[in-house]
Amino acid sequence: MATDEDGTPAGTVRVLATGGAVRSLAWAGGALVDWVAGGERYGLDGSHERAHRRYAYRFDSAVATPDGEVAVIYERGGTKGLVLRSGAPVREIDRSFYQAHRYAYPVCLWSRGDRVLLVHCPDEYNRIEIEDALTGERLTARPEGDAADFFHSRLEVSPGGRRLLSAGWIWHPWDAVAFFDLEEALREPRRLDTQEDAHPVAPHVGAIQEATATWLTDDRLILTADGGPRDGEPEGEGLALQPSGVVVYDVPARRCVSSCVLERPAGRVMRVGAEHVLALYEHPRLRRLEDGAEVASWPELPSGTELSCIFCADAPPPPMALDPDRARIAIAREGEIHVITFGDPTA
Repeated sequence: MATDEDGTPAGTVRVLATGGAVRSLAWAGGALVDWVAGGERYGLDGSHERAHRRYAYRFDSAVATPDGEVAVIYERGGTKGLVLRSGAPVREIDRSFYQAHRYAYPVCLWSRGDRVLLVHCPDEYNRIEIEDALTGERLTARPEGDAADFFHSRLEVSPGGRRLLSAGWIWHPWDAVAFFDLEEALREPRRLDTQEDAHPVAPHVGAIQEATATWLTDDRLILTADGGPRDGEPEGEGLALQPSGVVVYDVPARRCVSSCVLERPAGRVMRVGAEHVLALYEHPRLRRLEDGAEVASWPELPSGTELSCIFCADAPPPPMALDPDRARIAIAREGEIHVITFGDPTA
């Protein structure tokens, strides 16, 4: 990764003209694809391949494999999704209607060997299933039973495929984070129904809402708080999550390894290398994880005010495509896509 003289990742911005509104964004190798718009493709060289497919439904979001071979389009606050392969529909998916209009659809894709797996909640809001994305074969089939009362959302698999993150909520409402060992879950699917080994982090770092989270490594999480007050005192000693704070949390050790407080909430976050995080509340800001210092900012590029998976009165964030593995992000606005690359801008 390219860096400035002081070691800060260099952020190079390029602007791609779209000629119209962008409805979703996902990376597909060296290009960006709007799957909701039927597969409109925008190359980083400025090329634009138009799509000839349209969907007669309210799809507004998408996730995809890094190569773009498999994608899922879905309604963020609805119950319907559609699996695509090479841009063509393969099968429909659904989630429970219960509170679906209030929080983000839980879905992510995971490449494991030569298979693409779909992680979602097709039957109940609190019951995660893992399936072959294309065939629908369920790899976590298990008898009916009680699952922990947790609304799963914002699912994310760790970089090496070891763990699953769910940045969801519990009934209060209260934002919270859970995590699961994926290999254990495939061996014993009932592990996905319990919080015994996947407690929300808040009881360990302080009774405060865990607004957003993302993986730093297979073993470590970047976890953020909203700007609200703490509910009670931190449990135990050591570092703690504070209002508008960011912590790095070690999952095997069950402890924070760093903690800082920002002047405003971080919002949605993306790791940038091992020492920085991109905070996306209001506009992109590059922060040092060690002390929260702002080392770069793009105030001209609105990125929304999303904090929770629960919808509020604010407008939804603009279409964005995050690629932490290649340290780049794309944000759509007003007939353009802005791409920030932290590293080689020709990658």
